[in-house]
Amino acid sequence: SDNVEAAAEVAADADVAFVCAGVTSHEQEDRKDLSVDQEDFVVGVTSAVTLPVATLTMTPGAIVMPWIDNVDAALNVFLAGDHTGSAFAAVVFGGANPAAKSPVTFPRSEGDVVAPCAELDCNYTEGLFVGFHGL
Repeated sequence: SDNVEAAAEVAADADVAFVCAGVTSHEQEDRKDLSVDQEDFVVGVTSAVTLPVATLTMTPGAIVMPWIDNVDAALNVFLAGDHTGSAFAAVVFGGANPAAKSPVTFPRSEGDVVAPCAELDCNYTEGLFVGFHGL
């Protein structure tokens, strides 16, 4: 359940808290925004606990991370399928090093990225100032 108080209570007895979230998406329909489905929960838990916290997210692309200043680590997996748990475990327990080679930029807010164009003729004027070059 997405109960912030219950999660914070359980985390109080832990050495590290892992807070998980994901994005529900499918083909033929764009995502309405760059938030994870459990954004309020993640922000609430990461703000409420005082121990080391890592967020584990499963997404089809970039997301905003309004909780990023409240966590010690953020790990994202892009649609890993059957191997999602194994991929997270390999990184968390030191079996693999992701080396921060992300194929996308994770903006702090949606205002940091180029807004999508729903028209047939789109004029993008940002040039090379996209992704981390534009932040």
